[in-house]
Amino acid sequence: MKINGQLKKKNTSKITIAIYPNERGMGYVVCEHPNDILNYGIGKFKLLSPNNYVKRLLKFIKHYRPEIVILKGYHDSSNAIGNRVKKVVDRLQLEAIKHDVEVFKYRRSEVAKVFAHYGDTNKYEISRTLAGWFPFLKQFLSPLRTFTMSEDYHMGIFDAFALMYTHNVLTGNSTKQNEN
Repeated sequence: MKINGQLKKKNTSKITIAIYPNERGMGYVVCEHPNDILNYGIGKFKLLSPNNYVKRLLKFIKHYRPEIVILKGYHDSSNAIGNRVKKVVDRLQLEAIKHDVEVFKYRRSEVAKVFAHYGDTNKYEISRTLAGWFPFLKQFLSPLRTFTMSEDYHMGIFDAFALMYTHNVLTGNSTKQNEN
């Protein structure tokens, strides 16, 4: 493709949005490649209704025009995920499909298998590995959680990054972090 008489390499990267809804809102990451992060953060909603999550997804679709949305997966019989979060995931999936965006879903067990390669067996360890790969995430690291502590507010960011990385490994877009 030529722009102003110069050849410009055609962008073959796909914009990807990983969304991890939880009981406080949603963690998200927008990227073209695991090392090319466009945006990330936590979306917090006053009302945790599926409509608010869908509205946020629609803003992302309008602004970034993604080709892929990655969501938290679950088993229908899973008790580890609440019914509200299941409804949110299902609504996000339907909305993405309605806008011709390809959807991938990964369960916690699939994320764990990818990160087991690095010796990570839980969300705490995965968050530390991700912060090592993406130093800007270090500010969001939480202390080791005890049984009586609730999950840290920022864990959703790490969950979204873990979904993104899992997708890239399982689809062959990336083998190991920082090998490019």
